[in-house]
Amino acid sequence: GQASNPSPANSATDVSVTADLSWTGGSGATSSDVYFGTDSTPDAGEFQGNQTATTFDPGTMSNNTTYYWRIDEINAEGTTTGNVWNFTTEGTPTPPGQASSPSPANSATDVSITADLSWTAGSGATSHDVYFGTDSTPDAGEFQSNQTATTYDPGTMAESTTYYWRIDEVNAAGTTTGNVWNFTTGTAPAAFLQDSGADGIVSMEAEN
Repeated sequence: GQASNPSPANSATDVSVTADLSWTGGSGATSSDVYFGTDSTPDAGEFQGNQTATTFDPGTMSNNTTYYWRIDEINAEGTTTGNVWNFTTEGTPTPPGQASSPSPANSATDVSITADLSWTAGSGATSHDVYFGTDSTPDAGEFQSNQTATTYDPGTMAESTTYYWRIDEVNAAGTTTGNVWNFTTGTAPAAFLQDSGADGIVSMEAEN
């Protein structure tokens, strides 16, 4: 019988350039002749080989390209020609969009010294390069990590200090440099002073 159930499905679009091909073998088939290429009428020029497996690895394909393939099923009685299937690969990757919506907000003041940083990922980003420090032009010296999370814990920061940070968005197509954001921390909560009165009774007062 004919091969069936192609994967990628016939006429599929946005297929990964590293996808493998697979199919259901025709009834009674003992091997398959694989034809694959960009010619819409696969013939000897697209013949890839005879195999017993029902999967085929075409290698890394080109972006935004339509491929055609055919599986001919074989046994001792002869060959059954398969249908021609096609699919189109994904478009060329583009760099991600910029990170946005910083928290703390840009130029915020009186920020808690234990605040975490967060942001909204740029479109298409798969990871984030985090830059953080007191230098107003964050560079390699302020690089903290590459991470997939959209939050970052800077630890306990200094009081009344302006910090600068930048999130560069990363994917397979490249890196998009983010805007430099800043915020200024406040002071830690006032400590409590212990005051022992003349009567020996201890009271607690907030420090001014």
